Amino acid sequence: MTRAELYGLLDQRMREPSRADEIEASIWSACGCERAILVSDLSGFTRITKQKGILHFLCAFRSVVQAGEALFREHGALFWKTDADNLMATFPDVAAAAAVALALARSDFGEVGCCLGLGFGRILQLEDDLFGDEVNVTYKLGEDVAEPGQVLVSEPAARRLDGAALGGPETLRIGTLALPYYRLLEVKTFR
Repeated sequence: MTRAELYGLLDQRMREPSRADEIEASIWSACGCERAILVSDLSGFTRITKQKGILHFLCAFRSVVQAGEALFREHGALFWKTDADNLMATFPDVAAAAAVALALARSDFGEVGCCLGLGFGRILQLEDDLFGDEVNVTYKLGEDVAEPGQVLVSEPAARRLDGAALGGPETLRIGTLALPYYRLLEVKTFR
């Protein structure tokens, strides 16, 4: 299902509230799944763009995208995309996503660094996008909380990381919510 198809079904749900449950069941049946989610945000965008221009920054971003896509293929990513200076990918299991996250966190991309969030949960995985509570939490961890070279892991993802060294927990505050998260230090087994 594409984003346009999803939006069409959501429009139908709004026009026909008596069919909301049926339409929601159809959407979840078509594209609902449990996935490990990886989000990478780059540090340095504003500084580099102001100092050296957008094309210089885009070249740096392009090197991260190329490295990321190679890792995504190698570790069995099911979906990936870029959005602004972010990479997003899904994996069938958290161990594969963690291996990619650590590889990106440890890579030398010169002037930019990767700030990474790792999550796991029930999401809507479309052909061209992702939606879900855990997608939002993972974005918050990668984009708003992680420092360059850090991999921050949501609690549901941490529960699935056997053999991983984790620091924490810390607390992510989103409005009135307090969500625990961890810092990924090491994964014993890479795929």
